[in-house]
Amino acid sequence: MTPETFFGRVNALLSGNPLYPADAPVMARIAKVGIKAGVAFPWNRFSPEIQAAIADGVKDGLAEIRATPMGEKINGWQMTMDMGRFGTKYALRAANTLVAVGGNPAEDALYPLATKDSTGAPLDGAHRYRLAFSGKPPVDAFWSVYIYNTEGFFVENPINRSMLGSRSELNYGPDGSLTIAVQADQPTDVPESNWLPAPKAGPFMIAMRLYRPRPEIISHIWQPPTVKRVD
Repeated sequence: MTPETFFGRVNALLSGNPLYPADAPVMARIAKVGIKAGVAFPWNRFSPEIQAAIADGVKDGLAEIRATPMGEKINGWQMTMDMGRFGTKYALRAANTLVAVGGNPAEDALYPLATKDSTGAPLDGAHRYRLAFSGKPPVDAFWSVYIYNTEGFFVENPINRSMLGSRSELNYGPDGSLTIAVQADQPTDVPESNWLPAPKAGPFMIAMRLYRPRPEIISHIWQPPTVKRVD
């Protein structure tokens, strides 16, 4: 949208979405340029120079949003612990909304995301990786591990599998441990039931879904295993 259309839409939506008291200072500041609930955005009242400055501000704002980490890094996984409770962390709120419209609070669900391995190198289908869990993730509902391409879509693979989790027929070790192989070709050291196929080449992402996580996850006593490259 153009700045005129965007801020006009904002003003319209503010009418049906009451503000939190903590938003009052920033709303008072942006009201100076006509961002107010229920009024038309006065784009045509601005000089060309001010219009250009507003347009530049929109570009700068979007760049800041895209550069904002969507949570803290834990064992290389990005975890948003304050989903739904962003407060005045406006860039963080906007960054999460840009890629995921809404989300559950941490006590309902957590969504760890990994795009790099334990050395900090981007995940790439040309390599093989392992996720070594000491046991089942401590949740009171269910858990799962997904693989996506960089556009957020499932990866085509010969066994049509994009997810493994608590509802899968996984092969656990005698001590309750679990190793998930993430690679393009079928592994020889890990049972096929524990194989999460990756693309044959190129970047990809691994995401976990932890529903009704127990307190040890919320407090970081339990952490997702690092994504280790094995070739």
